[in-house]
Amino acid sequence: TDLPGAVDKLRAALSPRNALVSTVSRSFAPVAVETEPRYGTRFRSRSIAAERARWAEVRPDPELGLPRPNPFLPRSLALKAPRTAALPKGVPAP
Repeated sequence: TDLPGAVDKLRAALSPRNALVSTVSRSFAPVAVETEPRYGTRFRSRSIAAERARWAEVRPDPELGLPRPNPFLPRSLALKAPRTAALPKGVPAP
């Protein structure tokens, strides 16, 4: 089933104010000052509030958007009753 407006709600929720940005690299090892308790992975956490404020000012590019629906994908996966072929004249039905 298709939820009306679900894609629009999701797109509206995608904003800089609720983004989680993760960057992973071995080159960050010297600045990793915290350790994750379960696996012992070293990491660093910092606020990027100033960067986020700048991101919020950027206007979306009108050329970017969702692709058009794929005409080769079915609209429904519900099962349908098989079609019954018309028997030629004079042939009794089974």
